[in-house]
Amino acid sequence: MDPVREKEDRLREAACVGDEDTLCSLLSSGVSVNSQHPINGWSPLHWAVKRGHKNIVSRLLTAGANPALQTIKGEVAAHLSDSADIRSMLGASPEETPRNTEPLPITPNYIANPPFPYVRQEQGPLPTVNGSPAGHRVTMEQAVPQRSVSGGQYYNPATEQELVLKVRVANPMQMENDFIEVELDRSKLTFRDLLATCCRELQVQPEKVQKIRKLPNTMLRKDKDITRLLDFQEIELVLKTTNKPVNPQYVISPSTDGPASFVY
Repeated sequence: MDPVREKEDRLREAACVGDEDTLCSLLSSGVSVNSQHPINGWSPLHWAVKRGHKNIVSRLLTAGANPALQTIKGEVAAHLSDSADIRSMLGASPEETPRNTEPLPITPNYIANPPFPYVRQEQGPLPTVNGSPAGHRVTMEQAVPQRSVSGGQYYNPATEQELVLKVRVANPMQMENDFIEVELDRSKLTFRDLLATCCRELQVQPEKVQKIRKLPNTMLRKDKDITRLLDFQEIELVLKTTNKPVNPQYVISPSTDGPASFVY
């Protein structure tokens, strides 16, 4: 991948997960704050607003992020948030209501501006209660179980409801084969949901899919495989070909019956 595009992808990912340190480092290195995904048109600001990261939104606006940038569906950042504070930061009119965008595969349910586990909170004694110390503050690393995601980041299972994956159709003959980002509800991670979401977003008929590959070389076959996926995992849909026989053991059935949707 082109190194400039790779850094732009990392900037959008940092805005999405709320990684302020990485975001500031990339902006300082000269990565365009208004870079947009070549397929869906999402910018770092779109992701930060959608995820409700007020600090990230403020950082991006200070760095020159353009709130008037539109996605491929014509959405500006203010269309993606119900937060009055964030919409005010973007200059949206108080009377203006958020646009009813096309529904996502899930219904996000975030706690307002949750702290991320990799952001250290203030330490020290808490105020006294009835003359006795209430305790001591602890870091988020101590308080919340963590799970590593790509790039050494962490998410908090209690507040992060979405799994973000990078998906594309496998095409070894194409020099530039970009990924798009899709979202799944972490509480409902199933093989069927992954297949349906990928096919919908990539405009592929499910019966045309031979298998789903987790890059670089792992085939996804069942629900447990899906629950082990991490944020920004790269996924490919391998389509059936007509010029060579296909091993039926690895063909996804067009039927919705069966836990793994495979024909054996």
